[in-house]
Amino acid sequence: MCHIPDLDVLYLDQKDGKKISWLPDDIEHLRVSELHLGHNSLASLPERMANMSRIASIYLNNNQLKSIPAALCYLKQIKVNTDSIGEHHFTSLCIVETSMITH
Repeated sequence: MCHIPDLDVLYLDQKDGKKISWLPDDIEHLRVSELHLGHNSLASLPERMANMSRIASIYLNNNQLKSIPAALCYLKQIKVNTDSIGEHHFTSLCIVETSMITH
């Protein structure tokens, strides 16, 4: 994955395609400011995502996430549907003012 050039936005949203169930260890080397991971089968996110130097927004709707790593709470925007992740758990990890939670 680290051979992908710098991008503003990367869409790995899989509404109709093969679902992603995990992210590679070298995700931290991905240089993208906005990452769309919606409509996948992700049950967890690697803490190493916090090392992504350009990431500002991440979209996680319609996954199987049970929590968001605290290391990602610095992001300007995290969008996740609360049907798959408890809002109380999410807000205990991240500052709500800098994140978007959709129902």
